[in-house]
Amino acid sequence: MYRTSLLLLLIAFSSCQNGQHKETDCKTLPQAMLRPDMQGITEHKFQVKGIDSEEFVRFANGKTLTILQSGCEKIRQEFRFELKEKPTTDDAAYWTDQAILNLAALAVLDPQLMPLGNWVMMIRAQKDDIRLAETKALEGGFYTKIDRITSNDRVFLIITLSNFSI
Repeated sequence: MYRTSLLLLLIAFSSCQNGQHKETDCKTLPQAMLRPDMQGITEHKFQVKGIDSEEFVRFANGKTLTILQSGCEKIRQEFRFELKEKPTTDDAAYWTDQAILNLAALAVLDPQLMPLGNWVMMIRAQKDDIRLAETKALEGGFYTKIDRITSNDRVFLIITLSNFSI
């Protein structure tokens, strides 16, 4: 059942309808995942660039999120969370836990985002096997990659979800 929900989530946020089309022949434009009126959102920007989109969100707690979406039938969603504090570890388990926490927080913002909870369950089930910056096959033909970018003044958690190997 949750496999269907995951596919529906990817399709709902994708750039085209299912069919015999090239990846650039999308019938619809990408749609924003979040809305400015959702609880805790203080700033929201959404921009479409062909079959790609970029969505920027600032939350009331100061955290920011950029969501990059691309594709029609091969759908890729990248979540870039800017973390407020620099972690003291670079352990894959820590970053995977952060991915789980941040996706779970998004899933409860709105009923349309609840399928993200299924991604949380699949990532949690594979937690011990996830390596940073490496694609991990999940259940049902879905994939994730968890990574991070750290610098002196900024830290980003990067979570990529897709229906193809990335």
